[in-house]
This record gives sequence, C-alpha cells and structure tokens, in this order.
Amino acid sequence: MNKSIFDYRHYKPYIRLRLGGERKKTGMRAEAARAMSCQTAYLSQILNGTANLSLEQAHALGGFLNHDHDEQEYFWLLIQKERAGTKEFAAFIEDKLNLMIEARLTIKSR
Repeated sequence: MNKSIFDYRHYKPYIRLRLGGERKKTGMRAEAARAMSCQTAYLSQILNGTANLSLEQAHALGGFLNHDHDEQEYFWLLIQKERAGTKEFAAFIEDKLNLMIEARLTIKSR
C-alpha cells in the first residue's frame, strides 16, 4: 500500500520517502533541490537536521512532487507546524491538520 502525505504528521519523513527513501537517491534530491532553487547540501540539512523549508520552497517542492491542492495545503501546514515558534500556534496548526484528515476520511467513507 502506498502511503499518502495524509499518513504523515511530520513532513521530513514524507519527503525522504518521496525522494528515494533512506537509500538517498542523490539524483532525485538534486532534481528536487533545483526545483526549489537551493543547493542539494541545503536540502540534506533540511532532511537530516534542524533546518526547515520555507513556504516558498515547499510550494516549489509540492509542484515537483505533483501535489494536488489538498496535498499542497496539508504539506504547508506540516511545515508551519514544524516552524511554529509557540506551542499555541503549533496546537492551532495541529487542529487544522486534524480537520483536514477528518474531512478526507468523511469523503472517503461516502
């Protein structure tokens, strides 16, 4: 079964999987970095460290990954949650993520 972005609560494991998993297919990472207008080394820092994507980079990466509108919005929320400066804002984003998942499950059950 293929996992979708909606199966994730953090964006970095999702990106790692989409860009070749733990095998680190550098070709995919290099293409993704080009799409985001950044260096491959910076993308590695994001995936393996404490750096986070900007929303502009997320938008470009979402296009590279062929996200539809809902996937892109969920992706942005995951990034905003990771970048949140306060627990209150992170909780607010978490609530929005939960609402998106709930709406998606309701549509699927019809």
